Amino acid sequence: MAGRRTAGAQLAALVVVGALVTACTGEEPDKPTPSASATQPPVSERPASVAWTLRDVKPIGQPVNVAGVAVGYVVKSRRLYLVGIDPRAGKELWRKEASPGEVVTGIAVQPFFIQDKVVYQRPDRTGNLYTRIVVADPRTGEDLVVTKPLLVTSPPGDCSDGIDVCTTSRSNYRGRAVLHRLRIADGSYVAEKSDTPPGARLVGDAGLLDLGGRDPEKLALSRDGKLVWQINLSSAFPTGYSTDYGWHFEHYPKQNVYVGTLHPQLSKLPNGSYVASLDNRATTAALSIADGSVRWRSAGTDLFCRSHLYIEDPASADDGLPVRCRYRGTEKYANDTARATFTDLDVTVEGFDIATGDTTWQVPAGRTEALIDWDTKPAIAGATARLIRGGAEPLVLDVATGRSVVPAADAAFWCARRATFDYREPYYVRGKPVRERAGGTHVSVCDARGKASDRAPTMGATAAAGAGFDTVAVVATASGFTGYRAG
Repeated sequence: MAGRRTAGAQLAALVVVGALVTACTGEEPDKPTPSASATQPPVSERPASVAWTLRDVKPIGQPVNVAGVAVGYVVKSRRLYLVGIDPRAGKELWRKEASPGEVVTGIAVQPFFIQDKVVYQRPDRTGNLYTRIVVADPRTGEDLVVTKPLLVTSPPGDCSDGIDVCTTSRSNYRGRAVLHRLRIADGSYVAEKSDTPPGARLVGDAGLLDLGGRDPEKLALSRDGKLVWQINLSSAFPTGYSTDYGWHFEHYPKQNVYVGTLHPQLSKLPNGSYVASLDNRATTAALSIADGSVRWRSAGTDLFCRSHLYIEDPASADDGLPVRCRYRGTEKYANDTARATFTDLDVTVEGFDIATGDTTWQVPAGRTEALIDWDTKPAIAGATARLIRGGAEPLVLDVATGRSVVPAADAAFWCARRATFDYREPYYVRGKPVRERAGGTHVSVCDARGKASDRAPTMGATAAAGAGFDTVAVVATASGFTGYRAG
């Protein structure tokens, strides 16, 4: 999803496997004889030191680098704001009130940008969750394009041309959502002229749609206002699987496929609690961008490991590194505590070939809740490196290569935890108001056991945790934003 990523690409891309081994094992990798200009390690390998802190804000997730400005969401008194911060001085440059719109509550509210322009939703007085889509200058926050009041049902995203903004919206509560395009060049907001039925929603980049019907459920690709193809979802996924229970589709244009994971419905108790087997519960499939045909299918795998190992490929900008997880064991969710517990949990992480689905490497992770629990994420060790197993037998995995190493006893990481917030306007589910919304993540410095640490992660890890700006990185904690420079 172009522009929506929160990793800091400029600094993060500098981290290499050699740096990971040095930082995590204490062993010195082979390297050429130092020259006079190579008197210190690259910036990405050096420890991060605090440059500034901004504590009078409450972030709901990590910022992104938009034209050299750190852009992120904050909340105050149940109101949502988008802010722009000077990453070098730690000064707030502008603040604009924002809204999650009528997007379902489980989809995280995160910054989005396109062509170095910020795109967000602004609340409107027309009614509950009505918004205007705004395209703004990231340097000043000033409006460039503003739509009429809408009920936006899909997060605004990149159209297939990489120029315009696409989303689904409806004009009133009685209407059904239709795919629209916001043309940034002239500010027009128009319904895509296609055979797309009302009620369709975007489930992937570049026009991948759930057409809205359920007998049968169909996936389709819309491009340049036309439906290129449509398929029955059951041709790609097993019976009972649906986008209604969550989805994650990744667009891989070089391989000409969408790769995505779906799940079947859970048998829940009346209070929302459930007990479910993890064995083969998810299925991953690859669909041809050209005609929607199934290129390959992998039963029992979850793309990006429930999003815990979504990491941008440094070589291809917006593409996620091809990684998936196989889970075994039992998950028990208690609605009264909103917590899941796991019995006999066993996780295997594997890389795969995007074109064929073939496994390229495997790493047994064992009982590691950091790769399955919704509230936590594996600690960040570097640009593409994550602490996939903590505790007494920690293990760091470089997702780009499949190489795993045991970290040094004094290694420091960025621990991440999912952020939520209450929004003043409710989203109604079967007539019941829901105010809690999903945000991104908060991070904090930790050791391999997940305990707070006073040591410093590397600059590469810091940029990967938040947003990188040449020699500066900015991260969001539960108590504010912090800027770092190489120590």
